[in-house]
Amino acid sequence: MIAATVLAAGDSARMGSPKALLDYRGMTFLSSILQTLKQAGIERQLVVLSAELLNALSPSDLSHVESVISQEPAAGPIGSIRTALRLYRAERLRALLVWPVDLPHVRVDTIQCLTSSLDDEADILLPRFRGRRGHPVILGSGIFREVLELPSGQTMRAIVRADRSRVKEVDVDDPAVVDSVNTPRDYQRLVGG
Repeated sequence: MIAATVLAAGDSARMGSPKALLDYRGMTFLSSILQTLKQAGIERQLVVLSAELLNALSPSDLSHVESVISQEPAAGPIGSIRTALRLYRAERLRALLVWPVDLPHVRVDTIQCLTSSLDDEADILLPRFRGRRGHPVILGSGIFREVLELPSGQTMRAIVRADRSRVKEVDVDDPAVVDSVNTPRDYQRLVGG
């Protein structure tokens, strides 16, 4: 089974308001990502968020998905990934798709391309658009323990750099994988304003 986790525990400091709640085509960033995951056939979904975001969301935003507050908010994205892995520990996951909330516009076919490229040869799958690596990424189960045991202050980059043979890059025709929306200017460009 492939599960997905949406990383939404950041403080959105550069945006000035929670990115998960921004509107994208009539839905919040978070709802758009969850819908894309469902359309791509990934039913097991978890949102890792902050207590502040949980208080700001309406019950309907999370009605069909699991959510958990990050156990390591100061650690950033790696803390959220570890929170998800701990929650999924009892399940026999083949892989975990990790999707930052600032990429609401990644297409369904991109997610399907990534999941269909999963094999036993690579521990990490990265989408690549025109030579640039992006997100979301897929972590194979063979790397879960290593992620959980990363020393404080380390990020996923340390694992990627340690052994590049464990990384598989998947070429996609989707510029959204390298187009994080982090600032008001990024957001205005995304929505065409």
